Amino acid sequence: MLFPVNGSHFDMRLGGLVMAGAAATVVVFWGPRTLARFKIVSRWWLVRMAVGLGVLVLAILGALAFVIPVFRFPHPSGPHAIGTLTYHWVDASRADIFAADANAHRELMAQVWYRADAAPSPTRAPYMQEADAVTGALARIHDTPRFLFSQFKYVTTNAVASVRVADGQPGYPVLIFLEGAAGFRVLTGRLDLQRVGTFGVSLGGIVPGVVCLHETHVRACLLMDAPMTTAAVASGLATPGRWITREVASMRLERQLSGGWSEADIDAHQTSMRAVYESLPGAGYFLRVPGTFHLDFTDTPNWTPLASWLNLTGPIDGQRAHNIVNAYSLAFFDRHLAGRPAKLLDGPTERYPEVLFESRAP
Repeated sequence: MLFPVNGSHFDMRLGGLVMAGAAATVVVFWGPRTLARFKIVSRWWLVRMAVGLGVLVLAILGALAFVIPVFRFPHPSGPHAIGTLTYHWVDASRADIFAADANAHRELMAQVWYRADAAPSPTRAPYMQEADAVTGALARIHDTPRFLFSQFKYVTTNAVASVRVADGQPGYPVLIFLEGAAGFRVLTGRLDLQRVGTFGVSLGGIVPGVVCLHETHVRACLLMDAPMTTAAVASGLATPGRWITREVASMRLERQLSGGWSEADIDAHQTSMRAVYESLPGAGYFLRVPGTFHLDFTDTPNWTPLASWLNLTGPIDGQRAHNIVNAYSLAFFDRHLAGRPAKLLDGPTERYPEVLFESRAP
């Protein structure tokens, strides 16, 4: 298929439509004409079988291209381009206690995204580096066929690798993102380490609570759909915090449609988040978005247009959920790291009327 995406890959959704059209063309035109050329009646069934198999293969390929498309991310709305760098760090002073090799040291893959000058290259960074290895791991984790993740190797992001850092400011705040259990990337110069914030979702949302409990230089803590540790509940957090999750009814609906989320799980999420929020000595925000499922806080809604039909995501539109998460996350870090006004955090808004918004005064 020659249907370019970002100049170098293929748009499988468009390819799927073309293949479906090709299948119809084969049936309508090629099949009858070919059959007419055969004078021997006994051979017709062979031609018909060949045509039928060809149509079936094309239909299957078209369906797969629609179900697991090479998706695209919305273009960033800000004035800057996006740069990215990836690092492989090895701490020779620390043993890796989880490795089978007794001599292994602690290793960490970290990816950095940053404001950049206008990107000179049209080539965009891949969604997944080493995609073949990652998709194999995803297939094992989710107990699903590997081909369901095969399109990831063709997906690109809006970032450009190793592009020049933007010159607009002498230094930029640092946000440390921590992934969930099935994530594929954990996370010199121009970093302002006096303005550090952290955020994460699921298991990656538990860790920022621990970080903000022990690291006093972290100035803002954003947690998404994750329970708090007993230590965080007992001691509380001293930094401004913002939670974004859903209400009990949405969790129970997710359990009904796709499993998981026992009453104990739901209670642990709701009570621990609420307890830490209500014990904050300063600014805090507690947001619930009805109709969201756990995976609505991740990239999963982009993976397939059938995500909602498969009950991977909730009744809320996936893009709407992402818009809400992005808007409130930007507002939170604008206010507590960049020192900018953030009217969205002043109270409920007509822009997002479905959000159940609570806040505590600083």
